[in-house]
Amino acid sequence: MQIFSSVISQMLYLFLCILIGFILKKRNILPDSSDKVISKLESEIIIPCLVINTFYKYCSPVNLASNRSLLFYSVAILAFTAAVAFLLGPRFAGGDPFAEGIYKYSLAIDNFGFIGNALVLGMYGEEMLFKYLIFTLPITVFVYAIGVPWISTGSKFGLKTFLNASFISMLIGIALGLLQVPLPGTITTALSSIAACFSPLAMILTGVVIGKYDIKKLFMMKKTYLMILVKMIAMPLLVLAVITLLKVPAEPSFMIMMFTAMPLSLNTIVYPAANGQDTTIGASLALVSNIVGLITVPLILSLAL
Repeated sequence: MQIFSSVISQMLYLFLCILIGFILKKRNILPDSSDKVISKLESEIIIPCLVINTFYKYCSPVNLASNRSLLFYSVAILAFTAAVAFLLGPRFAGGDPFAEGIYKYSLAIDNFGFIGNALVLGMYGEEMLFKYLIFTLPITVFVYAIGVPWISTGSKFGLKTFLNASFISMLIGIALGLLQVPLPGTITTALSSIAACFSPLAMILTGVVIGKYDIKKLFMMKKTYLMILVKMIAMPLLVLAVITLLKVPAEPSFMIMMFTAMPLSLNTIVYPAANGQDTTIGASLALVSNIVGLITVPLILSLAL
């Protein structure tokens, strides 16, 4: 019950932030471009500060060595979700290549970044977030190498896909941490303070994005509920049974279940929108999964921990 209470309190806090963003958008308090502005602020400033701050504090040779096994577990769970995506994605799409990319991405990758990072940080603090960021390294590579091309017209794998603020800030944080470079107190305070804005602003952004759509239409899409049944209930329960049978240690079990149980990703809205494509499927998946996640995420994590 303690785990359930901790998770549900964090989920409710995050959902409240989503609701704030949703209301701000629906009442036209924020301009039409607000989602793009907030997204840029998150991706170019706040997330890099969060990543640099976390890796600077905890990325030592000892910590990296002691957590290297997390990479193995990450690749293993990613192989499973990607296999499910390749198997079921075309069935959900019904012959539509664009929809197939959306469904494949949603089956393979969930919101392990915005919501996953926020939950880990809120429940266990920066040290556990560092471990979670190590765990999600292979997943992040998969997102840029394979996931983004699935949901972006004309996007192909290449070095440029990794030249983004999040990836570069991770390299900077690793270098600063390993070399133990002393930073002035003003800089470390600024990094910590800006990083603290990550969770609420990320969830407000989610609400703003969802608030741009006809909510009734999003709720009426039947495939959304089937997708959520598979991705947020069936797959996590199957994974939980397997890691319990294999007696996977507590920390990697937590990381695996965090990745498996999260609501669906906003990238299925962001990248198609950037290419002028229909974002209705992604918006429906994001809206319903975040609501359902208020129940499923606490229950599944309480069973796992």
